[in-house]
Amino acid sequence: MRAIVTQSGNIKVIELERPDPAPGHVLVRTEYSAISPGTEMGFVGRASDDAAAIGYSAVGIVEAVGEGVADRRVGERVACYGVPYVRHAEWLAVPTNLTAVVPEGVAPEEAAFGGLGAIAVHALRVADLRFGESAVVVGLGILGNLVAQIAHAAACRAVGYDLNAERADRLRQLGGASAYAEADALEAALPEETGGAGADAVLLCASGPGEPLINKALEWVRDRGEGRHRRRPDDELQPRAHVRQGSASAHLARRRPRPVRPVVRAGQPGLPARPRAMDRGTESCGVHPPAGGGANLRASAYYGRLPA
Repeated sequence: MRAIVTQSGNIKVIELERPDPAPGHVLVRTEYSAISPGTEMGFVGRASDDAAAIGYSAVGIVEAVGEGVADRRVGERVACYGVPYVRHAEWLAVPTNLTAVVPEGVAPEEAAFGGLGAIAVHALRVADLRFGESAVVVGLGILGNLVAQIAHAAACRAVGYDLNAERADRLRQLGGASAYAEADALEAALPEETGGAGADAVLLCASGPGEPLINKALEWVRDRGEGRHRRRPDDELQPRAHVRQGSASAHLARRRPRPVRPVVRAGQPGLPARPRAMDRGTESCGVHPPAGGGANLRASAYYGRLPA
């Protein structure tokens, strides 16, 4: 079978043996695989002399099932997601728990992006937005666009931001969510977009240097709002990035009562994150710097591959 790999900074098509489905796996004949330019170019830039597979989300037809598979049938169209099983290749051997049957009426070209849709839904679940609340989505590539669309469909007020004006225009054309290509324009419109209190959540779906972006997000989010970052492996922002915040204390939590869930953790020795009881029964995670100095905060970054 043919497969696309990266090797020594180049993209190549090579021949590989067709895989056999192991127990609990299905053999999928690929119809479409999703191209994620940002993630895949990141792999190309780090490629060694050894051939490495690229791609991670696809759709195809089940042609064979492995031992013990009872919930998938030959002939079904399935979306599949996840490295190392899914890649740009003609045949894929994928565990059944990384597949989903494509409903009638859903085009396979769209189903190929099912993995990215799952990441977008998970991001909104982690943000724990409720009906009528607001979210600023920073970065309107494929993932950010999906996050904004799903947030709007879930009756949340979605506001998109991307330095690429074409991406902002594309989101506006889809209807429902507003979008901006300049930070000043976003900040001027934010009081009206969010009812004057700031966004209930900011979801970062952009790559690049993490510290300036997270600092901006802390300005846009309301008091005790949520900040979440969806990252890809080649981002400069690491899973626990350090962010400077000069205020005497910082709180990112929800107004409503709920279990303690740290959103910001101390990143310096001697600055442990301590749950603090807030007014109205709210719980949050407080970070308090030494006198006269800013806190070196460490924001939680939730893993997710996304295109540029």
